[in-house]
Amino acid sequence: LSKKLGISRTPVREALGQLIAEQFVTLIPRRGFFALELTAQEFSDLYDLRPILDPAALLLGGPPTSDEVDQIERANEVFLRAEPGLASVNADETFHKRLLMRCPNAVLMGLIENLMHRTKRYELALFRETKPIMIAGDQHAQIIKALRDENLDLAAAHLKNNLTGGKASILSWLKTRQTH
Repeated sequence: LSKKLGISRTPVREALGQLIAEQFVTLIPRRGFFALELTAQEFSDLYDLRPILDPAALLLGGPPTSDEVDQIERANEVFLRAEPGLASVNADETFHKRLLMRCPNAVLMGLIENLMHRTKRYELALFRETKPIMIAGDQHAQIIKALRDENLDLAAAHLKNNLTGGKASILSWLKTRQTH
């Protein structure tokens, strides 16, 4: 791999170690590195955490300023214009990071970012095989409206709703993959 990439072994080894730590790949001694399979159980286990953690992070951060809400709204506009697939997944991630930027708990934010990375491979795999249905932009708008109305609890409730909406479609897609 280092020869193919034209780089030394050290950065390849470090990258593979990071992928193992993030549970994207596994190492089987004397056989090599292998991508971990996408499973409904892992996805459910991961996906069920964000609707708990993200609203908590939003509430911990307190009400955003008007300028911060403007930034969140601009991030949603980028999301709405993004091409389906990687661009929309990245724009959605940016929206959520911007939304939670006030959270003072670095450990909580680290957990959320790890979950984002781990669920991203499911979202990208789904979008490679199916056309995404975009309802998240409307849900984002509800969050933004609640923030503009200075109703942080309602914004957190809308955020929880936003984070539970995509689960069924990905689980359904995973089920169809297992039957093939």
